[in-house]
Amino acid sequence: MVLTGALAAERMGLPVLTGTQRPLYRVRASSEDLEKIPQALGGFRTERGANLTLIADPEHLASSDARTDGDGRVTAPPSRVMLDLYLEPRGQAAVGVFLDLWGSKEIT
Repeated sequence: MVLTGALAAERMGLPVLTGTQRPLYRVRASSEDLEKIPQALGGFRTERGANLTLIADPEHLASSDARTDGDGRVTAPPSRVMLDLYLEPRGQAAVGVFLDLWGSKEIT
């Protein structure tokens, strides 16, 4: 699983606030296999009140050039994070802020 969206941006030192902060993960799975993942993680799928969002990533778009930190957490590359911000509440505004911050900082 690869973290993306607003929480990934924050981890990169580019804090972008959207609506409800909840992790957005891209998972190497087809849409059909994605349905099995919540149970494998010890959770369950819900339409309302979710505390985690999973997105199928069968083409491995998030893991290409992903970064792994010292704790073993994997974060999508900045370009994927920016695109996935559009999926979050107030996404267009969040992308604008992210691009402003990204342009003023070197991401390592």
